[in-house]
Amino acid sequence: MLTGAAGGAREHFRLRMLLLPLVCFLLLTAACLEQRLPEGIVATVNGERITLRSVHALLDTRLPALGGGSMPSLDNLRRVYGDALCNLILYTLVRQELARLDLSISAETLEETIIAIQNDYGSKDGLQQYLSEHAIDPEEWRALVCNHLSLARFKEKVLLPQCAVSLEEVQHYYAEHAVEFQLPAAVHVCLVHGDTQASSDAVCTALFSEMGRPVQQDATVQCQLLKHEDVPREWRSALKGLSPGKCLPSRQVGNAWHAIALLERRASGSMPIAEAFPLIEVKLQEHKITEAFARWLEQVLANAHIRVDEELAAELRVADVPATSVQPESSDRDGQPSVSTKAS
Repeated sequence: MLTGAAGGAREHFRLRMLLLPLVCFLLLTAACLEQRLPEGIVATVNGERITLRSVHALLDTRLPALGGGSMPSLDNLRRVYGDALCNLILYTLVRQELARLDLSISAETLEETIIAIQNDYGSKDGLQQYLSEHAIDPEEWRALVCNHLSLARFKEKVLLPQCAVSLEEVQHYYAEHAVEFQLPAAVHVCLVHGDTQASSDAVCTALFSEMGRPVQQDATVQCQLLKHEDVPREWRSALKGLSPGKCLPSRQVGNAWHAIALLERRASGSMPIAEAFPLIEVKLQEHKITEAFARWLEQVLANAHIRVDEELAAELRVADVPATSVQPESSDRDGQPSVSTKAS
């Protein structure tokens, strides 16, 4: 499992998952089936080798996602192997493109990220223990971290500059999707939990009279915006008649005392475009990035020289790709069989 900076890059950059079906489908049309790749080599991308060991390492980092300890089915295993190989080919293509643009991840940047991840585990030894417990090769793991960093940099340096969102596009989306920005009536409340009735009431009152006053150690405050029906049932009726800036008297629940303060009421209505702007911008930009990545991927695969071990071709075929029929046929490229696809 990648955590820290590398994990953040993984969560932030979802193109790999969004486009994985396209990757696998295009690989079937672009790749050559190799009957006899060297032992331990499952694919090559423009001459760069991908090893079975790397496929296993990628799968090892996903152990929690393989069924929580249950025995995965044969079909599922074939899918995850195909998914892993597609990912590694995609990573390789991205790294090669970054190298061509002189944007490769430096050794210093990789080391800084590794140190940040080690800190997440408490120390270097803590990370090594985790890798050892999950039988993950440290060098293969470092390569995976580099892959994730490369994908994030590809988005930031290559795709983002060509995916700006204009004010007109935001305004158009806001107008066309007005229903998405309808806000229900809501109340902004603070729930106070205290050890005694006096502490609970005092803290609740202090929310309005002394905003800068620290909360007492025997009381806690949680403030949030809630739809009226989401307010705890025991407070709902009493809250209807409460004015903003007031507290309801504390109630005892078990050994604790709870109070509720009403900060404001918000009527139903539309989210102002100024508030909606960053949400729309992110949504439209991610859509543009996905499309830009798909265009780049299609172009690069058209010119790439990719070879896949024949035994793993079936795994590619079932790895969440459109229905295809893969049949070996003669090829002029190095005398090796090629892959043809037919819509079923």
